[in-house]
Amino acid sequence: MKLCTMTPVYNEFEVLERKLKNEYEFGIKTAIYVDGKWKNFNDPNAKHDGLSYDGTRELIKSYPNTILVDLGNSSEEAMLNCGFQTAAKIGMDCVLQMGADEFLTGDLYEFHDNIPKAISKHPEYHFFNVKFEGRHITPAHQVFSSLGRLITEPMWIRIRTIHWWYYYLNRRERQCGFEVKGLTIVHDDRIRKPHRENQMDEYQQRNVEREKKIIEDYRQRGIEHDHS
Repeated sequence: MKLCTMTPVYNEFEVLERKLKNEYEFGIKTAIYVDGKWKNFNDPNAKHDGLSYDGTRELIKSYPNTILVDLGNSSEEAMLNCGFQTAAKIGMDCVLQMGADEFLTGDLYEFHDNIPKAISKHPEYHFFNVKFEGRHITPAHQVFSSLGRLITEPMWIRIRTIHWWYYYLNRRERQCGFEVKGLTIVHDDRIRKPHRENQMDEYQQRNVEREKKIIEDYRQRGIEHDHS
């Protein structure tokens, strides 16, 4: 099975080299990066095209196992969808979804061998958990943790109004709860500068409130969001 990592980025230069080096040395043959600014992310210095301008793009291009996709001004959901579609177009069977401030530990070969076993045991699911270690993590990010980090059949996966609502063939996908053994995703954003970390914290808080309103609207209207 062909496995890649996929990471949304925007001005992540100060944390990204650790991840890029980790992926390359770990044996990740294809690492997809989608560059763009989320529309609710406050950056007074943002460029018109919404792309990174702090050296992030040049750093990604300096590694031979990377694919850089320009999305620009967009949303978190659109960036993830773009990453899944890119993975599908280049023939990837599975996508390991990560953040720029994360890296991998463990045994990639064991993890790779365990993927088809997980799919065989739970063929009805397309999202599997991966062990997660949060060495330093904001409360708003904590919910993400290990849930659904491994995505299978990315061609048929879409995210809509909520960045953790995944749809497979237009039907809301339930979380499997099954963890694929072999790898640990380590989250550690302590090397970020305080200003950049504050920007991320502010975005996450605004986004949490936005998504709460959407979920409440679904509930009030009695809509079952398992369907399109």
